[in-house]
Amino acid sequence: MATIGDILARRWPGAQWTMTEDDYSSLHWMAGGEPPAEQDIRAFSAEVDVLMARERMVVTPMQFRLALDGAGLLDACEAAVAAAPRAVQIAWNFAVAIERLSPQVAQFSGQLNIAPEQVDAVFEAAAQIGA
Repeated sequence: MATIGDILARRWPGAQWTMTEDDYSSLHWMAGGEPPAEQDIRAFSAEVDVLMARERMVVTPMQFRLALDGAGLLDACEAAVAAAPRAVQIAWNFAVAIERLSPQVAQFSGQLNIAPEQVDAVFEAAAQIGA
C-alpha cells in the first residue's frame, strides 16, 4: 500500500514537502504550488498502488514469452517484433529482463491494443513460472 510520501512523490513530482510521520497532520508543504488537500492525496492512493506494483514487475524473457503464449499473445508479439526496427529485434532476442513499465512494453501493448490490465495479468502469470 502506498504511503503518503509515495503518493506525493509520484503525483506531485518536484514539489517540496516534509513529514515527520506518514500522516496528513505532519505534512508541511514548502514549495510546488498549492498544497493538496487530504482528499486529493487519498484520491490517488489506488493509482499509485497500481504504479508501484507495476514497478516491481520484472520477469525473464522466458517467463514473459511463456506467459504471452499462455494468453494467446505470443504470435502477435513476435509478428510485431519482426516488423519493428532491428534495435527492437535485438532487444527482444537478447534482453535479460523484461520490465512492465519499459517503453517497449508500452509501445507494443498499445500497438497490439492490449489493455494495461491484460499486460499486468501476463506479468503476474509470468512471475509464477519458474525461471
